[in-house]
Amino acid sequence: MSITFVKTTFENNQKSVRILFIIESLSSGGKERRLIELIGGLSKEGDFKCAIIVLNDNIHYNIAHHNNCKIYK
Repeated sequence: MSITFVKTTFENNQKSVRILFIIESLSSGGKERRLIELIGGLSKEGDFKCAIIVLNDNIHYNIAHHNNCKIYK
C-alpha cells in the first residue's frame, strides 16, 4: 500500500508540485517498478519534485536517485 501527498507551491510565479510517495520497499516487484517509471516521467516534466519514504531497507531500484528524487528510510 502506498500513500501519496501532493503539495503545490508557487516560486517566482512558477507552479511547483511536490509529491511524497510512501511505499513498503523498493524491491524488484511490479508496483515498485511502476513507481520508478512514474517518477521518471514526472522528472521529465520539470515542475515536479518527488520524494519517497521507504518503510524498510530493501532497495533494489536505486534509479530513483538519478531522477532527482530523494529517498528516505
